[in-house]
Amino acid sequence: MTAVVRAIDVGFGYTKFTVGGSASDIRCARFPSLACLSTRDPSASLGAERRRTFAIPIKGVFYEVGPDVVLAGDGFRATQIHHRYIDTPEYLALARGAMRSMRVEHIDLLVVGLPVATFAADKAALEKLMTGRHDVGGGKTVHVRKALAMAQPHGALIDYADQHDRVLAMQDEQSLVIDPALAPSTGWWRAA
Repeated sequence: MTAVVRAIDVGFGYTKFTVGGSASDIRCARFPSLACLSTRDPSASLGAERRRTFAIPIKGVFYEVGPDVVLAGDGFRATQIHHRYIDTPEYLALARGAMRSMRVEHIDLLVVGLPVATFAADKAALEKLMTGRHDVGGGKTVHVRKALAMAQPHGALIDYADQHDRVLAMQDEQSLVIDPALAPSTGWWRAA
């Protein structure tokens, strides 16, 4: 039996995640990192708009996330990006929305990204948060057997090393990874 390995990066602009594939062909998807609060499951409402979102329940409240989440909002984009972001229900809703998008009932290893600035302080807490059973809405759950948190730039470095057959050679080299991000509210590029 092949192990189910997936990855999630809840970023400032987008939540990125893997949805399957093989070692040579990894399939990825993304949706805006925006979680719209709702007191009930919007998809259960009469006359609900048909949009590509999920209602993720967290502590009795629903957070709508997914590719069409901007249709659920009122034009106001509140961001929760701060040093305790992983402790917010919005973060958990985005991560669980990514898990639901993966269309699996269990994940043997879930790799999650953390900013370099908070990596040392948050690694253990994020791995604990992501391990276990997750209610992803719609009567579905995903069980994560093990989680591994990595500093976000490591993913780019590992991908480059793998694609260029330089994994062993780069162990003795110094590398610089530049992670530019588009600030959604301004349209200006900023270094992340």
